[in-house]
Amino acid sequence: MTINLILLVLLWKSLPLATVITLAAMQSVPSELYEAARMDGATAFQRLVYVTLPSIAPAIAIVLSIASIIALNAFDEIVVIAGFRSDTRSLAMEAYVKAFQFLDLGYGSAIAYVLFFAGALCSVAYMRNLYREMQK
Repeated sequence: MTINLILLVLLWKSLPLATVITLAAMQSVPSELYEAARMDGATAFQRLVYVTLPSIAPAIAIVLSIASIIALNAFDEIVVIAGFRSDTRSLAMEAYVKAFQFLDLGYGSAIAYVLFFAGALCSVAYMRNLYREMQK
């Protein structure tokens, strides 16, 4: 139950930004593309798959990158909802506990570096995949 509540709060936190970015990308798709697809006989689902999604792929990559970083750095939401229980502890909380409660600063900072590189790796993976898709 606690995990579901934490996921709901994280979703509530990141959904507005994702919605605004996606809406802005969808509004930038030229209407001529939809008109041409409609004239070619494409259904609404085909227009979504073959016109809309490829056109907003850069925005989707950015949204996925931001959402991944938000999920990796979940700290305050978990502390407020569940406290410092070990069954709901994220890596960011583990870094805090090791560094400031047990005063093992080296281990805490190592966890923080792992979090940083995991977020960077997610972002690079999304952008590289997007770049490969754009080259096709």
